[in-house]
Formats: sequence, C-alpha cells, structure tokens
Amino acid sequence: MNSRVGKSFDPLTQFHSMRRLFPDRVRKCCAEKINSLHKKGLVDVTTVDMGGTWSGGLRKLPWDSSFFQIGIGRIEFLGTERVEFDLEKDLVEAMSFIRHLKKTASSLEIDYLSVQVDTSDVLQLASLQAEGFIIVDTIVCYLLDLKNIVPSENSLVREALITENESVAEIARVCFRSPSFNSNRFNSDPLFSVDQIGTMYSIWGLKSVSGEMADKVLVYDDGNGPSGFITINLPDSFDTIAGLNLGSIPLNAVVPHRHGMGIYSALVQGALLELKRNSIDWVDIRTQLPNTAVHKTWQKLGANPVLSYHTLRHYAQIPATK
Repeated sequence: MNSRVGKSFDPLTQFHSMRRLFPDRVRKCCAEKINSLHKKGLVDVTTVDMGGTWSGGLRKLPWDSSFFQIGIGRIEFLGTERVEFDLEKDLVEAMSFIRHLKKTASSLEIDYLSVQVDTSDVLQLASLQAEGFIIVDTIVCYLLDLKNIVPSENSLVREALITENESVAEIARVCFRSPSFNSNRFNSDPLFSVDQIGTMYSIWGLKSVSGEMADKVLVYDDGNGPSGFITINLPDSFDTIAGLNLGSIPLNAVVPHRHGMGIYSALVQGALLELKRNSIDWVDIRTQLPNTAVHKTWQKLGANPVLSYHTLRHYAQIPATK
C-alpha cells in the first residue's frame, strides 16, 4: 500500500515561526532573505529536466569553512511544487534531486552539507537519509505573544559589561561543548572535536557581547560575576520590512554546577522585560528536543510550539581509518 505524504508550507516559509499567523508577511520576509542570500553566494538548483518539480538553494559558508578547515555549506531551502506525494513512487525522483544537489555542492568545494527538514516531511527525510544524510539535531520552535506577559524584575539580572565578554564566552564554551549540559547539532556530530565546538561557541559568546551577533546580552550575577547569560535579538531587517514585530533569543546558558537553581528562569524574565521595553509583540524561541528544562520554562509562560525540524548533514569525505 502506497503512503501519502502531505506538505503544508512552501520551502521558503516553512521554518518561520509566524507562518500560520501572517502568511503573506512571512512570504515577503522570506523572499527578501533569499534575495539577500543571492548576494552572498546562494546558488539556485532546479530539476527542469524532471519537469521543474523540485527546487533548492545552497551556498558555501566561508566562516564555518575556515574555522573547521573543511568546505561547509547549507541547503537554504528545499522543496517541491506539489502538495501530495506517493512515497514509493516519488522517492526515486526525490533521491535523484538530492544527488543533483550534492554534485552542485561538490562543484562549489562543499564537503559538509547541512539542511533543515520539517519533522513531518517523510519524503524529504527518506530521500536525504537514502543519500547518506544523517540526523544530528531536532529543534522545537516556540512562539510567545508578549501582549499579556508581565515580566518580573530581578536585581541579579543586568546587562553584560563589555569587560565581561570573556566570562560569557567561557560559560558558552563549557555548556555547549558537551551534550551532557546542552544538546546541539555540533556536539551531536562525531566529526567535530569537543575543543572545536567549545571554541566556536565561545566566539559566539564574545561576538554577542560585542553586539555583532546579538542586540543585547543579559547576565545573572549574585556578586561573584556572571553565572549565566541570555542573548536578545530585536526584529531583523527582513521581518521589519514585512511588518513582523518579532524578537528572538538566540543563545543562553548557565554554568553547569548551578543548573536547577532558577537562574535560567530569572534570565528569561529579564529578557522578556527588555523585549517589552522595546515594544516587541512576539518572541521566537528555538531549542533542541532533549533540552527539557528549556521547554518547561517557556511552556509555563504560555509559549506555543509552532513547528519542529530536523537538521541533517552529509559529509562527502570518509575519514581515514587509523
């Protein structure tokens, strides 16, 4: 018996947290993002020879490639015009397109290729896994309406000082290098070393405090220096153009020996207060499936899960056996 698989959202908008609320605005936002990515090397790939059913866009990531010393790229969007599939019949066509994408990636000197796929998209998952992609991450996205939220102030939560960038970086390094403290797609992938992952996240922490990768960073300090931090992003230019007043929480962490003490909840309240002060209407929160404490915190606040997706990756080179 053939399996039927539906697809509810087009490739451009399926990972935007407000896709159901404001579909037209989200479409405009995502179209603007794709246009900007073309200036950063995005390559469009289509299957004209197969009737134009499948389309995708991929690009090489210069910073990632330089840091990890391998060619790293990302499939920015992947999908098809159709809304219903016959899994057994259409899997061959989908796999053919994935092979086409991999060849294009190779021509761009991309060895490591990642892609996000909606957890309900059986056809894409089956075709990618059949072509050697493995799942390294599963994300749940929450959306919180801030209109009726009244955050509580905490005197121990304050804005990070620029001189505390090293402290924030060290918290990020320790927390994100090990899946014991925080699960992410890098520490779930055996290709990357613990030291590489720790260094990458410490750089993220440094650049957040400097303002390069976050609009604001808050820390929890009970008199002994920061023991946790949370980063805040105000609406990006694409959401603003589309009229979407959406903030986000890109990165947050608490030193491992102080987990379970309410520090994260205090930081979240501080972040919500900051967002409200900036007249932000909604906040987007994304976290890995195993990070149960994060899920509980946002669910208690009334945040709704609006989408989930897997991150898959393919590595073209097989490491040599020692």
